[in-house]
Amino acid sequence: MAATMNGTAAHAAPAAPSARLTRRLVRMAHALCLALAAPAHAGLMADATRVIVPLDAGEQSLQLANLNAYPVMVQAWVDDGALDTGPEDARAPMLVLPPVFRLEAGGQAGLRLLYTGAPLPTDRESMFWLNLYEMPPRPPPEATGVGNAVLTVAVRTQLKVFLRPPGLKVDPFDVIRHLAFTLHHDDGGTRIEISNDSPYHATLAALEVGRENRWQATPPPMVAPFGAASVALPSTPPGPGEVRVRFSLIDDAGNARTDERTVHGDGPAAASGPTGTQHEAPSRPAYPEAATGVPMTR
Repeated sequence: MAATMNGTAAHAAPAAPSARLTRRLVRMAHALCLALAAPAHAGLMADATRVIVPLDAGEQSLQLANLNAYPVMVQAWVDDGALDTGPEDARAPMLVLPPVFRLEAGGQAGLRLLYTGAPLPTDRESMFWLNLYEMPPRPPPEATGVGNAVLTVAVRTQLKVFLRPPGLKVDPFDVIRHLAFTLHHDDGGTRIEISNDSPYHATLAALEVGRENRWQATPPPMVAPFGAASVALPSTPPGPGEVRVRFSLIDDAGNARTDERTVHGDGPAAASGPTGTQHEAPSRPAYPEAATGVPMTR
């Protein structure tokens, strides 16, 4: 800051950045744009898309494989699924062993998920999220060249963890028969409501509503035990009368079981048996079953 003749303050103009600094900033911005434009893929693969922990056993294991061509550091913890929290903020009655470890390229490792014994409902299962945070090694300076910008992207994968008490009256395989669908019309538009009267979480992998071969897909929700979820339809199905609802439900083995129901106006859908089973992929880049490829900056 420079003082003028009358004592008031005048701010000096900022110096222009050097050409070298400008080039470096441009390279860093270019690398960041490339990283954000390309999807991040998790190289850490689990042998299941969900983990079911029987509370009477108190623990469950999970095998991991590093499919990357380089070693990674892995941090694992269980929390409520919020992406803006880390292991230091975790609030879940589960411990993961080991919590931090190195996994070589092509290597495998086993995790143990231990129930701490904290009180949980006994008439339904509880759900949490297993977080797998993989950090690639930082390349040495000789590999990148002096002054070159390097952007290292860590990836966080999340898997559902179901803590299941003993003695639940419904077989997990029969959850699909405990779902009811209702079509509602009101001033806010048309919506489909899914009710779940089972003690298990119902994770839908696909949901379509239509009539006369005109279908519209909606975001498939997860319905809590003894709960309900409502999904707004993009548009009202054309024509009067009943509509069809077809959906797929993820079972304990990670398979997508499909079914189709008829909904009469604002009444519940008529139940029918599952029409088919399709095996789920080992991991998917989005919810509802596994969330992966989330770049982390910490």
